[in-house]
Amino acid sequence: LGRLLGLLFQIRDDVIDVTGFKEGREIGGDIAEGKITLMATHFLAGNARSEERREVAEILGRPKGQTGGEDVHRVAELYFKHGSVDHCIEKLRDYESAIQEMTILTQRPKLKAGMAEVLERLRQGVPR
Repeated sequence: LGRLLGLLFQIRDDVIDVTGFKEGREIGGDIAEGKITLMATHFLAGNARSEERREVAEILGRPKGQTGGEDVHRVAELYFKHGSVDHCIEKLRDYESAIQEMTILTQRPKLKAGMAEVLERLRQGVPR
């Protein structure tokens, strides 16, 4: 359960980072820092043209502080274009379902209620 929650939280954070659905947060911070997220791996292993994959790999491979806003927006655009954002949102739904199924099996009402609250909070800020 803890592992699933950890994955759910991290992927959620990655989606919010690219979609900007959280106020006060700069879009694309993970891209600017060159983080290899689930979104990045999906894109790099996906069906994008090889020049697009090379472009993204080059941008993500830059040292911190050397990736500008145009580069960040380009990578985000490619993530959307090639379904990497949608892939992560689907994974979020899969993990949510698995967590819900696990908590249904428990005989502990407080755990069920607590997990329902945690899942509801984690849904906030993620496009549906």
